[in-house]
Amino acid sequence: MGDLQHDTAVEPLEPGRLTGRFRAEVSPDWDLWGPVGGYLAAIAVRAAGASTELARPASAACHYLAPARFGPVELTVVTGRRSRRAESLRVLMTQRDSPVLEVLVWAVADDLPGPSAGWVPAPAAPPPYELSVFDPAQDLGGDPTALTPFWKNVEIRQVFLPGESREPGGEPMLRSWERYLPQSACGDPWADAARLLISADVSIYPAIAKGFEAPAFIAPNLDLYVAFHAPPPTDDHLLIETRGSAAGGGLVSGRTRIWSPAGDLVASGTSQLLCRMF
Repeated sequence: MGDLQHDTAVEPLEPGRLTGRFRAEVSPDWDLWGPVGGYLAAIAVRAAGASTELARPASAACHYLAPARFGPVELTVVTGRRSRRAESLRVLMTQRDSPVLEVLVWAVADDLPGPSAGWVPAPAAPPPYELSVFDPAQDLGGDPTALTPFWKNVEIRQVFLPGESREPGGEPMLRSWERYLPQSACGDPWADAARLLISADVSIYPAIAKGFEAPAFIAPNLDLYVAFHAPPPTDDHLLIETRGSAAGGGLVSGRTRIWSPAGDLVASGTSQLLCRMF
């Protein structure tokens, strides 16, 4: 079983000060057709957090450049703009001297002044403990990813509201309560952003595929954008809703929204995926 706080940790190559160069270890505990893209993005966001004195991430925009392998990676962080309230950081992850991904991160100070409002209410989902736990070995049938280590790290309880179909070929949408194991939150906003990035990343293709009776394609993510609407929550369970947006020209896209148990929208994300036909 993986541990997000440990498995996304970065080590400075010049200890003792804020540095722009780090190393990290990509853990095989996050294997789902290879290292999960959101997990790799989370490592990059941790490097950004270690390179700024500001309190928390506001957004992360990731381009996936090449498949990563399990093992060591290096990260270089460059500041694009810095002020007292916000800082833009560019993170490049390399492995064996080859680029793997690039992430642009906005960091912001804590306790920023501004209005508070929520315009996207959470769906009226039953509480998580009234729902059964998703079993990949049973619920994914013959899917080769059903036995990958990733599923040991997250407890998923799918939500279907009255009138919603569970069958393929319907609305390209998935909804679930998710809780990361063995610990969901640790109190460090940079580490706690990891589960938001991962949930946004891994949910988009399955939601899109559900819109087809027999999808004849897979679709790796080209990019991922996540906006953190508040400091990452400390709740164990989060409600994730992902909807496919469009398909055409060899591309598919979708969006994800994430709410706290109190119904607050804590993050939202979008992704563009590149189709590969069977």
